[in-house]
Parts: sequence; C-alpha cells; structure tokens
Amino acid sequence: MGDILRYYSHSGKVKAVSTSREKRKLITDNAEHPEVICRWWDNFFELDNSVMSQHGVLDEVLFKQEDGSYTRIDITKESQEVQERNDWGNLWAQSLPKYIPEGFKIKEELEPVYNETEYRDSVYEPYMTEKCVPDQWPDLEHSEEIAELEASIKDYITQCQAKWVAGQSDINADWDGYLEQLDKLGLDQYLEYKGAVKAE
Repeated sequence: MGDILRYYSHSGKVKAVSTSREKRKLITDNAEHPEVICRWWDNFFELDNSVMSQHGVLDEVLFKQEDGSYTRIDITKESQEVQERNDWGNLWAQSLPKYIPEGFKIKEELEPVYNETEYRDSVYEPYMTEKCVPDQWPDLEHSEEIAELEASIKDYITQCQAKWVAGQSDINADWDGYLEQLDKLGLDQYLEYKGAVKAE
C-alpha cells in the first residue's frame, strides 16, 4: 500500500488515513469536520502545490510565469540553507498526493536573482593585473631577518583577527593603532624584502 499516513485528533483518535502509492483516502467516523479534511486533500492536487512537492518552494527556487509555466533556478548556486530546504529528499514528494498533467515540464533553469560570480568579478576586476606578478625570492643575506619579521607580523595579525571575530575588540576603533603597530613590527621593511607594494 506504500506509505500510510494517519491523521489524529487532539484526543488521539484517527480521523483519516491516506496511502501514498494508491493515493487512497479514508475518513473515519472520528472526524468532526470531514468537509475540512476533503478541502485539505483537494488542496494537494492544486498544480502549484503538486509542482512544489517535486521541485521546491514557490517564489524561492521555483517561479510561476505569466503564461502559467514554471521555471526553477539552479539551487547549487544558492546558500546551504536554501539547498537543504529544497532538496528532493526534504520535499516529501514520496508521501504527498499530487497531480502533474501529462507532458508537464519545468522550463530551463533561470540564473539566480543574485549572481555571486558576476558580483565577485566586478569587485576584483579593477585590481587585476594584465600580467602575472613574478615571484620574489629574497637573497640569503636577509632570509633570517625576513623569517623573523614574517613570524612577528603574522602572529600579530592572527591575534587581532581572533579578537575581532570573537567580539572582544572593535575593528573600527582599533584600525589606526593596528596599522601603526604593523609599521613598528617592520611591515615596510618586510614588504620591501618580498618585493611587494604596500596598499595605501
């Protein structure tokens, strides 16, 4: 018979029974308002609900067009929360009754409303170089000094980041002092050795 769904009253009595495979419905004499149960079951067969049971939440990943057709976006480009909410295994498609017209198809997937890749590229593009930045290899004469500078600078940066992330300090209030301390630790000298350019 497939999955058997039982609907209970507050008193624990079975009011109705539904089987998923044969789509059979049964209302028991415990139901106080059988007409409400009938309307509830009928609602499953509305096309919007039937399509959602297989393809995801309407107006989130599934969109109904003016001509009555449906289009679904690629959920792999959405957040983890949206992906989990609209994953086929979470849609209960195997248990809910539904009506899908013969030949019905979802149209080609739309691009997400927010295109993360396009936005990211637009932010970084002004700072891209035409050629690859060559690797800078420090000479042996300064290798020990570079290692000491790098250790001090990285330790300080890591400590500050940890405080900001943990909410123990305010990054905006600390910023000027943070830059001053980096200068004291020899950031300019370190960047010079590494052949890098300090951002203003």
